[in-house]
Amino acid sequence: MGEESVAITKKYLISRIDGKDLTRIETNIVREFTMTVFVNDIEFASLSCSPSDLEYLAVGFILSQGLVTNREDITDIKADKSGKVWLYTSHKIDAGAKLKLTSSGGRSSDTSNIVKRIQSQVTIPADRVFSLMDEFDRYSRDFRKTGGVHSAALCDAEKILIFHEDIGRHNAIDKVFGQCFMDGITTDNYFLLTSGRVPSDIMNKVALRKVPVLIARKSPTDLSVEIAEKAGVTLLGFVRDTRMNIYSHAWRIVR
Repeated sequence: MGEESVAITKKYLISRIDGKDLTRIETNIVREFTMTVFVNDIEFASLSCSPSDLEYLAVGFILSQGLVTNREDITDIKADKSGKVWLYTSHKIDAGAKLKLTSSGGRSSDTSNIVKRIQSQVTIPADRVFSLMDEFDRYSRDFRKTGGVHSAALCDAEKILIFHEDIGRHNAIDKVFGQCFMDGITTDNYFLLTSGRVPSDIMNKVALRKVPVLIARKSPTDLSVEIAEKAGVTLLGFVRDTRMNIYSHAWRIVR
């Protein structure tokens, strides 16, 4: 969206102990950055994040807050190198008090009581789930270099379509949804891959965007399973090699 490519890792010289050996080595460490979002010139939120795709992150974040619903709601967006993002909407928004958020997760609106049940009849073969997770792992270059970022991706049954990384698992997902929103991609017949755990606020994000299948490398919480069941989302966890747990709506996974 007009942003320059920014490295999200930085090289450092460190000491390493391996058994009885002490060596000095160069290693990659993930960068932490602060993004400040202004909505209609009013400071709205500060987020700890990776310094890449800030415009998509800002859009995905305000989308998760329920501040916009249609692409036409956003009239302009711009970012600078210092981490400031200005977003303008076609209607007045009561942004309320400024939010300060860490990389561990953005605050999303509690939508568990208002999520509409997903009607998508899309299915996916189990072997394709495993293949997509393998492809997802190969995409995660910065994770392999640092072990310090989360990944998220939008895919169909054949391939990954959109991929983002960030120090925060919420941020990575917001970047994916932000890009979908700005590019006019509806997500109601696609699948979402995530490298992290699935707490209830992430499950709410997924259900709000009407994603029918969430494929996670790690575990959900009990509230996430309840929301997935209620919203009609097929929730998969601990997906690796040829194993997965199916927590809700198993009919979408074809054997």
